[in-house]
Amino acid sequence: MGRKRLPAKMSGQIFISYRRDDASFPAGRVYDRLAAHFPKNQIFMDVDSLDPGADFLEAVRRSVGSCEVLIAVIGKRWLNASDEEGRRRIDNPDDLVRLEISTALQRNIRVIPVLVDGAVMPRSSELPDDLKLMVWRNALEVSHSRFSADLGRLITALERVFEKADAERKPREEQDRVEAEQLQREQQERLEDEKRQREGTSNGKTVPPIRALTQKGGPSQAETPPLTGSQGTAMRKPFGLRASVVVVVLLLIFGMIWFAGSKYARTGRKLASVSPTPSPVSSDPTFYMNRGWGFYQKKDYDKAISDYNEAIRLDPNLAWTYDARGSIYEERNEYDKAISDYNNAIRLNPKFSYAYVSRARIFFQKREYEKAISDLNEAIRLDPKFALAYTIRGNNYLRKKEYEKAFSDYNEAISLDPNLAVAYQSRGVAYYEEGNYTQAQSDFDTAKKLGYSPQ
Repeated sequence: MGRKRLPAKMSGQIFISYRRDDASFPAGRVYDRLAAHFPKNQIFMDVDSLDPGADFLEAVRRSVGSCEVLIAVIGKRWLNASDEEGRRRIDNPDDLVRLEISTALQRNIRVIPVLVDGAVMPRSSELPDDLKLMVWRNALEVSHSRFSADLGRLITALERVFEKADAERKPREEQDRVEAEQLQREQQERLEDEKRQREGTSNGKTVPPIRALTQKGGPSQAETPPLTGSQGTAMRKPFGLRASVVVVVLLLIFGMIWFAGSKYARTGRKLASVSPTPSPVSSDPTFYMNRGWGFYQKKDYDKAISDYNEAIRLDPNLAWTYDARGSIYEERNEYDKAISDYNNAIRLNPKFSYAYVSRARIFFQKREYEKAISDLNEAIRLDPKFALAYTIRGNNYLRKKEYEKAFSDYNEAISLDPNLAVAYQSRGVAYYEEGNYTQAQSDFDTAKKLGYSPQ
């Protein structure tokens, strides 16, 4: 029987959690069955194969955090498996299985308990506090005699999860796009109004009121009291940005961040501009990578992807090729394909800091901020001077309204790269949201001088 072709909209990553001395064989059968239906690069297993000196806890959080679903394979020894001192391993906060499942529960990732070998679901009283929520997850019993049928039910459930995630994401993307375009027009009008006010108050003259932003983002009819000049009373502050408006501003900033980042090869050096002129067939993957970059600069994305596909065919182990192709899928809003490519880039080169930043941009767009922050933490750990990574992490903290962390990241980014325009623009948005309009305008002006322009 041939492999079932997935719908084009299918997305998501699957993480399989199990104890080797409890359910190694059943977990392997589950993996094989899922891998016959879903792309193998969407299925994660055995996170403990780490390089010496790697941060174990962070690796678990990063691997689980990038997934849409965690499958917890539970056998008869899962609960009471003990260490060399006779203590239950599940009671150890550093137990790998406990870390995997608790991370998924904390991040509201779907957890599906799969009971094998006649195991039963543990009771809440038998579990540590950070796993108690798992007992409320509907479990699936899998037996040897009904294995194919039981796994068919699991696959159907996974497809529903991924389809629902896609259905929820697409309207958000369209809404964000519409709001971003509206905000861009309103922001320009607001800045022009403020400029006229500053010019009008230089001689103590009264100026027209600023238009406020309404709930729907349009101008309201209410007027603010007139502003007076430097010799009169203090000027009234303009209306603050609504949270949803700030969200859209950050989306505009992310467009600029993406544009800036796409100018750099994923090895960290700037790519030469290559004109996509007809060339003889080559067996060198670098030839196709460079020509693909030329097509990308011309916005001929189909030809660029074709060249990247050929580069990958010639050498499927070049991490930067996957990252480059992923950036095109990201540009085309094909986020599932982009994440798949970024996952491959990270799999091939776990020290590839830019691939983590690339994947974090997608998580930001999907409003999965914890996943984005986890990837950015890793990028910064690998490259502590990566100013753009600090800026993007600051934007995620701003979305979460963790202002102190956001300002800390923006300040660090500017300290590392005083010419990074998007860092000033992002910090200006944070100041604006907090009501510090003077400092916000100063950052907006600096960003503009440095060439910031919403893409």
